Amino acid sequence: MAAAVAMLGNGLAWLGSSSAFIAGCLLCGVGFGVLLNVTNRLIASSSAPQRGYATVQLVEVLFCIGFYLGVPLITERFGTLSVFAALAAFSVGVFFLLAGVPVSVPGGSKVTARNDAAASSRGRAVESKESGAPPNMHAAALTLCAAAFLFAGYSSVSSSLVSIGAAVGLSIVWVGRIMAIGLFASLGGAILARLLGERAGLLLPLLAGAGVLGSDMLVVTLGGGAGAFVGGSIVMFVGTVFLLPYVYALLAGLDGAGRWASIAPGFVLTGVALGPGIAGVVRRGVDFTTLGYAALGCIAAAMILFLSAQRVRGEVGARLRHEVSEES
Repeated sequence: MAAAVAMLGNGLAWLGSSSAFIAGCLLCGVGFGVLLNVTNRLIASSSAPQRGYATVQLVEVLFCIGFYLGVPLITERFGTLSVFAALAAFSVGVFFLLAGVPVSVPGGSKVTARNDAAASSRGRAVESKESGAPPNMHAAALTLCAAAFLFAGYSSVSSSLVSIGAAVGLSIVWVGRIMAIGLFASLGGAILARLLGERAGLLLPLLAGAGVLGSDMLVVTLGGGAGAFVGGSIVMFVGTVFLLPYVYALLAGLDGAGRWASIAPGFVLTGVALGPGIAGVVRRGVDFTTLGYAALGCIAAAMILFLSAQRVRGEVGARLRHEVSEES
């Protein structure tokens, strides 16, 4: 259904009138949101969510690269609006691909076994009975807020790259080239997340990656010259693609039915939307020092929230195990 809505939205945008274009964009946004919700939930209920999310990131980056390379060729031959016709055709392909995806029952035995490694199935039933809510609600709320903070910090700097580049002597054309290189380089982040998997757990790679990303915000913004800006910008793209599978996988571990992971893109996109607003408030002309420290502060807050969420989850698991042992 979401793919069909996206197909209709792109078809309307292709018509060319302003009202059809606006309606098409709104429909595309709705379709995109529902698709993210459904796919995240499906991956969360799989046997290896982190690897699944890393693979999705890899495919997304490859699609973006192919799209940006193909758009100039399409528009040059068929006109600007032909882009929407191409996207509508892609939506048709997505429709048939999703139609062939086997959907397992969220309450199946595999999902229940993976729902929370720290608690038994009996303990989870106790929790649901007591709260009437999905499992690990408090830990999930902290993790979702952490995701918003993380991407607000990232977006506050990424949305200002043109201005920061100009401050170190780079033209808009060169900043655009750097961003294109960063997009290609972000393949490395997806591949690294896929290869590393859960060998070091989920929290440790997430915290390490967030620490690198936070430090990188200062490299980009403190005016260390064109070289520091180029290197820092590329690391920023790689880091965000590496981190996202771990954020989603943490949420999948809190509820194997995928309810928390399914709403995570909304919090990520909220953070991305807040970033430019943060930049507008803290920027001081061509001095981006305050912006860098504000971005670092957002990412540090996210790291604290991720840690707090895992502590809360551990406490809930310990309490449930204690209750189950007493009942036994």
